[in-house]
Amino acid sequence: MARWTSLLLAVAGLLALAWVAGRPSSPESIRSPASIRAPAGVDPAGSEGVRPPDSSGARIVAAPGELPTRVESAGPIEVRVVHARGGRPFPGAHLTFLDRERAPGWRAVWDDSAARARFLREHGRAVIADAQGGLRLPATGSGVLALSTPGWFGERAWERAPTGPILLRAGREAGLAVQVLDARGRPQPDVPLAVVRRSDGLDRILVTRTTAAATGLATFDHLRRLLVGDGATEFALTFAFPLVDPPRISLDPGALPGETLRLELPPTGPVRVRVLDERRRPLREVVDVILGRMVNLGGERVFEAGLHQRLVQGETRFRHVGVGVTLALRLAGSPERPPLTSEHPGPARAGAEALCVVSWKDRYPAIVARAVLEGGGSLANRRGRYVVTGGGGGKGGPPISTDAGGRFRVVISEPWEQGDERFLEAKLFPRDGEAPLVARLDLSHPLPPGDHDLGTALFRPLPAVVSGRVTDPAGIPLFGAHVRAEVPIGQGWQALRDLAATSDRDGGFTIYGETQASELRLRCLRRGYEEGILGPVRPGSSGLELVIEPADG
Repeated sequence: MARWTSLLLAVAGLLALAWVAGRPSSPESIRSPASIRAPAGVDPAGSEGVRPPDSSGARIVAAPGELPTRVESAGPIEVRVVHARGGRPFPGAHLTFLDRERAPGWRAVWDDSAARARFLREHGRAVIADAQGGLRLPATGSGVLALSTPGWFGERAWERAPTGPILLRAGREAGLAVQVLDARGRPQPDVPLAVVRRSDGLDRILVTRTTAAATGLATFDHLRRLLVGDGATEFALTFAFPLVDPPRISLDPGALPGETLRLELPPTGPVRVRVLDERRRPLREVVDVILGRMVNLGGERVFEAGLHQRLVQGETRFRHVGVGVTLALRLAGSPERPPLTSEHPGPARAGAEALCVVSWKDRYPAIVARAVLEGGGSLANRRGRYVVTGGGGGKGGPPISTDAGGRFRVVISEPWEQGDERFLEAKLFPRDGEAPLVARLDLSHPLPPGDHDLGTALFRPLPAVVSGRVTDPAGIPLFGAHVRAEVPIGQGWQALRDLAATSDRDGGFTIYGETQASELRLRCLRRGYEEGILGPVRPGSSGLELVIEPADG
């Protein structure tokens, strides 16, 4: 009996092993790109004697940050990934594929390298090349394929359907090393360098680095990726501060120098900046000071920006400015003051400090008022916002708040011509389900710089335009749904500013405001649900039921 039992157990074990061996393994298609590794036996660097992976086909792995439910089918676009030097296949290369035909909005971010990289990560899909560096992609007339294997860089983009295979050349992720020396060949520390692009006749700084204390070296890591992603063609390395005749080293994004570059530091001196207010006191506001120069462009004097420093207690200091240069200082503006640009002489000789004193007298006008309810009760410790309207539009500003006495202050930074009809509409946020409170102040009269006390500002509650409840088809209230009111315009509907609300935990919403329209339409949006539309309805309607359907998938 024991012998038969042992025999049966052995047979069962063999059957279990056979079942496990024949069972499909957990696919790599459910791993996020961060966890993907090259197939077994494949050296991403493409060294000799690599062992081919088990699977010969490329795989579309996942959208970054997502887990797909299936592997995409192969498409007609063929790609070969090779090493830029030698043309050897790049087996197991990790890439990101973006089908731009299915990614609206890509053009708006394509010239901004940081936004572009973020767009690729969020909307692209991860793919892996096979043992011969090949892969097939779904057909698209506009696409991008970018190498994402760590330490490597390569990218191909197309605007029309390729007629043949796409060749993607992969190069080592390149940086740039620069050493700054004085006339005697000694390393110079704390010298700011910049990689700039030439655009519209101006140098625009892409990235800055400062040389190290002991070696005088500065490194720009991953520079090739930044330059290629920028979309421009003319780049240079130079000093980041104004000079009479600044040295420039042109940079080719596709062939950055591998050796350390050397720059000789011209004669420079420090510059101390002192900013005084309208009372000739050191400015107490914290603002940015931008060191640059004025250039002639199309018959106009244009400010070309350079280094930034923070002004604290009315002073800041730049360590290096070229001897004999005429520099430009821009105070970037503050909540109280408009921007100001002024020119000053730089250091007269090497090592001599130049003092630049700027008198910043300009201020925006500001209004001060006491918020009260009808009957005279003050609205203390309330928060809200404001909009200045008139002159063909409206512009909001930072939040406002009332103090213990109900007083609030608003800086008017938008200029307008005297005689224009302008109003300031201030709105205080509701409390405990109450209606928002609003006041309208006439600003059509002249407003010179300084504070203007308007006395009391009468706030009144806004009327309810419509109210109701948002639910799903089963009648369950939906919290956090955005409901906005629209009015008829031509053959369509247009949303109105401020006529919107968010549903509470019981699904209830109330839209407060004012409108002259005789009918409205409600549009409801909530994550995970289809868009809902109700209407037309009449202003003043209450008890409305807005039912929205769950989104597919």
